[in-house]
Formats: sequence, C-alpha cells, structure tokens
Amino acid sequence: MDLVTVSSRARPQAWTVRPEDTLESAGRGLVERRLHWAPVVDTSGAVLAVLSAWDLLRFAVEGRPGSMPVWQACTYRPVSVAPETPLAEASRIMRELKMHHLPVLSSDGRLVAVLSSLDLLD
Repeated sequence: MDLVTVSSRARPQAWTVRPEDTLESAGRGLVERRLHWAPVVDTSGAVLAVLSAWDLLRFAVEGRPGSMPVWQACTYRPVSVAPETPLAEASRIMRELKMHHLPVLSSDGRLVAVLSSLDLLD
C-alpha cells in the first residue's frame, strides 16, 4: 500500500503578500478573495511568515493604522510541512495546533502549496 502524502491533497496557493504591503491592502486582498490568511513571501518566493485575519483583527482592535507594513503584524516562523510528509502526520499537526491551513514548502523554503482542513476531507 502506498503512503498518502501531503502533495496528493494540498492545493497550489495563488495569492501571497509581501512584507512591505500595508495591512489595509493585505486585508482588502483577504476580503476580496474570501481568505482567512495568506503566506508572506520574499522576492524569491520563500515563506517568511503568515498573515491571518486574527492578526488584522488584533491590530484593528488596538487602533493600529492600516498603513502599517505587514511585517509588523504577521506571525513569523510558521509551522509548515514538506510535500512528502505523510498526510496523517500533517493532519495530526493541524489538529494538535488547531490550524486550518498548513503551508507546504520545498526544501529551499519556497511555497509549493497549502493544505487546508477541508483538503483532509477529500
């Protein structure tokens, strides 16, 4: 029996934000795309962090300006997995950490795909 891996279920991530983007523009992008989070990538496509709707909400409640750059609000060193990670292991990580999205990174840290909790239902 073949081992089911993350790469068999994860989906390519089409939208990302950059560290220098403003919170307002990133928030608008999330709303327009009906997303709850976005990977924050550098110019080479390497994942630096993630920006979630919770990050944006926290800064809004604190009265922080939307003109602030994303790098001041995002979560650095996000938990991630490699494409060859067994799906059961990724599912366990997501369950234990109460995550709904898990970045899938290549060996050089570039975003390959995203595994969502809904992808586990396929």
